[in-house]
Amino acid sequence: MTTLVTRSGNLFRIHCTRSVFARRRARAGLAAALLALALGATLPATGQWDDFSSGNDSGWTHYDPLGALFGPMTTFEVTNQAYRIQTSIPPVPDAGPGRGGSLRMDKTYSDFYVCVDLIAWDDTVRQVFGVAARLGTVGLGTTRGYLFSYDRSAGATAGDFDLSRLTGEQAAQIETGPSGLHLVAGQSYRLVFVGKGPYLDAYVYGLPNTNTALLHLTGMDATYTSGVCGLIVADNPDDAVMAQGDATFDNYLATEREPLMLAVAREPDSTLVTVTWPASYPEYTLESSPSLGVGAIWTPESAFSDGRIFVHYADSSTGVKFFRLKK
Repeated sequence: MTTLVTRSGNLFRIHCTRSVFARRRARAGLAAALLALALGATLPATGQWDDFSSGNDSGWTHYDPLGALFGPMTTFEVTNQAYRIQTSIPPVPDAGPGRGGSLRMDKTYSDFYVCVDLIAWDDTVRQVFGVAARLGTVGLGTTRGYLFSYDRSAGATAGDFDLSRLTGEQAAQIETGPSGLHLVAGQSYRLVFVGKGPYLDAYVYGLPNTNTALLHLTGMDATYTSGVCGLIVADNPDDAVMAQGDATFDNYLATEREPLMLAVAREPDSTLVTVTWPASYPEYTLESSPSLGVGAIWTPESAFSDGRIFVHYADSSTGVKFFRLKK
């Protein structure tokens, strides 16, 4: 397949050559060949990015709530351009699970997009780790916010992801739908956490494939409206055997809006096609054209927002259509 990519201002277009459409029509008997357009989003000046190539964690604030009681209980190490966080077992069981993390306190987010690559972890113990957002009142017994985390669970192939509301460091699950997924030791994954108003979405991707999520969790909660983002590592509080948390991360990114992506999908058992993009970008208008190139006529299309995404419905029997977002 030949793909052409052009850019005009803030507009990115990805489209296939005419011969591809001819093959699709012959193979599937469809008159319409709708495109998936991927639009790049520039990291805003207020965003935060760290690939740890500097060899240090400058800009990060260490979160070690038990350190005030027992001395340092969490270690932070940048090695091989990745960020390793390890927690210790508290000397007093009543102190709760060993826990810690690293936060970016220099930016407060209301709507947020935060993601990180999970590079390694201790797969022999039950522990919890992940990305956090809208954190506030950070400290021993006081931390609040939202957490998207992996629970190693018990059993060779066990594992589960949780979308939780934190109140006084205590987690209450708020996700809807199945959340079970076993992460395979030795592989790398990308964790993505998105919040727009009360809508919360969390995704897991198996690297290097960042196009198809292995898991998508959704939740709705309006308790916390703003806060900082960061990384959390902890012993599993539901496990009777206390353990040391240990996880390594890379390529951390936090912004106010998720990267702009225009996606096209065929509705099952229907001629309808949905064209969607994040509701975080209301300044963009969806347009369509039956052709590309000089003289192409682009027509605005209607769309509605369901709170998370903008949605446009198209009928695949109307003919070839190209879609773009225009600012």
